[in-house]
Amino acid sequence: WKVIWTNNISRAAGKLRKSQKFSDAIQAYREVLKKDPFNGDAHQQIGWCQFRQGNYSSALRNVQKAVQLKPKDESNYNLLAAIYSTEDNDELAIENYKKAIEMSNTDKEKTYILSNLSIPYRDLLKYNDAKSVLNQALQIDSTYTHAWWQKGKVYTKENKTDSAIICFQKAVILN
Repeated sequence: WKVIWTNNISRAAGKLRKSQKFSDAIQAYREVLKKDPFNGDAHQQIGWCQFRQGNYSSALRNVQKAVQLKPKDESNYNLLAAIYSTEDNDELAIENYKKAIEMSNTDKEKTYILSNLSIPYRDLLKYNDAKSVLNQALQIDSTYTHAWWQKGKVYTKENKTDSAIICFQKAVILN
C-alpha cells in the first residue's frame, strides 16, 4: 500500500508543481517523505519547487539528499548545476552539468543540458567553450530553440551583432 499511496501523492504533487503551486506541491512531496523517507524523487521535486521559489539554500539541501539517494540520476546534477549557476558558482555549475551529460540517456536530455552548460561558460567569458557545447547541442537537434537563443547571447557578449541576429532569428522562427 505504501507504494500505491506514495505514487498517488506524487502524481498529485506533480500536477501542483506543473501549475506552479509550489508551496502546495512541497507539502504534498513532504507527505510522500513521511511514508518513504528514502524517496529521492520527492527530495528532488521539493528542490525544484524551492528553486523556483528562489529558496536556493533549501533547494540545495534537498537536491544533495536526492543525489545521495539516486546518484545516477542526471536531473539531480542538472538541478545542482542550476542552483550553483544562480548563485554565481560557475565552476561547480560546469562540473555538475558535465556529470549530468555523462549520465543522460537521451539526445533530448543531452541537448537540454549542453545548452544549459553554455550559460556558466558564457558568464566566465569562455565564449569558445560556450559555442562548442551549443554546437554539440545543435548537432544533436538543429531545431532546438534554446540552443540557438543561447548562441545568440554568446555572440552578443562577443559584440558579433550580425551572428547574434542570425541565431536569434533562427530561435524565433523555430519557436
